[in-house]
Amino acid sequence: YPGHLQGVAVDGDGNIFWAFTTVLVKSDAAGHVDKTIDVASHHGDLTCRDGQILVAVNLGQFNQPAGKADSWIYVYRANDLGFVAKHPVPQVVHGAGGMAHDGDRLMVVGGLPIGTKENYVYEYDQRYEFVRGDPGQRDSNARSARPGHSGAEIAHARPIRDIGYGQHLSG
Repeated sequence: YPGHLQGVAVDGDGNIFWAFTTVLVKSDAAGHVDKTIDVASHHGDLTCRDGQILVAVNLGQFNQPAGKADSWIYVYRANDLGFVAKHPVPQVVHGAGGMAHDGDRLMVVGGLPIGTKENYVYEYDQRYEFVRGDPGQRDSNARSARPGHSGAEIAHARPIRDIGYGQHLSG
């Protein structure tokens, strides 16, 4: 697939969803591809929730000063990868790249300009409304790197790890 692998998620039925930079793929548990769709660049990490696939998307630039990113959460149907909606997440000012969910909470992480000492985990509610992106959710081990954060995980009701670089999140 063009680009590179951004994230992998598994739904409650055992289907595997793969996000590449410009392609979404759905496969069964054995890896047999059921569906692929072309998507806008740059689709990032993804998560499964309630029969939908949620993807962190940045249509702007990554790892740049605020104002150059164009960050979104795109929503697709899990059964056929049909597009459902897109929700702006402008608080992710350096480019949305990774996401996870914990029940009704969505967490989005993104890029990081060179020289920046910390990054934030941005929390949204089930209606995609901004809740917080404050020092209480900071990634204090962040380092400037390209291509930035490419994934996130949640455990015990808090974000714990950045898949892209294995940094632990405090909070």
